[in-house]
Amino acid sequence: MDWMYMHMPVAGVDIFWPGLLLIGFSVGVIGGFFGMGGAWMVTPGLNILGFPMAFAIGTDIAHIAGKSMISTMRHSKFGNVDYKLGFVMLVGTMFGIEIGAQIVMALERIGQVGPVVRWVYVLFLPLICGARVTIASRETAIDGVRMKSALMISSIEERMRRVR
Repeated sequence: MDWMYMHMPVAGVDIFWPGLLLIGFSVGVIGGFFGMGGAWMVTPGLNILGFPMAFAIGTDIAHIAGKSMISTMRHSKFGNVDYKLGFVMLVGTMFGIEIGAQIVMALERIGQVGPVVRWVYVLFLPLICGARVTIASRETAIDGVRMKSALMISSIEERMRRVR
């Protein structure tokens, strides 16, 4: 079943291409549904498929850049993009990416990039999950208050119509 594998010349590995499609589809669904990036899925997914960790990280960053441009253009049409906020965050991101890349390269020189990045994921993903649960519970509470307010307002409007 060699036709199910695709050679990646930069990383020097053969990758199961249906796995790449599955990762891409999953990231697309998560990005479109939840509005969150899928980098937390792509890097480990590529590593599981056989990409060396440093290549998985670099490839994921390239994937993020393309996906971000498409998403920004799409959401901009709806007026959902604050370019000033995005630019300020981009400046911080550029410095963060450079520092992260230097750390990955240092870990690669000593042969520890794979294990260290995997353990950072293991520790970091529960923090992301906990933050999302906390945010979701706050949003639900806020939506609950809004729902009660909306019901009260509609009830008042209905009473006013009856009086007329």
